[in-house]
Amino acid sequence: MNSNSSPARRCHFCSPASAFKLNFEYYVMFYLLAWTGLRAGELAALKWSDIDFKECTISVTKTYYNPSNSTKIYSLTS
Repeated sequence: MNSNSSPARRCHFCSPASAFKLNFEYYVMFYLLAWTGLRAGELAALKWSDIDFKECTISVTKTYYNPSNSTKIYSLTS
């Protein structure tokens, strides 16, 4: 979200989260998936250092890879 957004715009951004009773963090994840084209594995592999708030960009350089579909065994791949 643009850091120059008005408080009204930020409120508009948050309203669906409260309307659907979503935790705000979950809402942000679903919002990113829907509006950026990120895949779930790419979102799961993001680190804070991948996000440039000043330039409003996200660098996608890795993904969550799980060949056996086990949530206990996974690796990050570039």
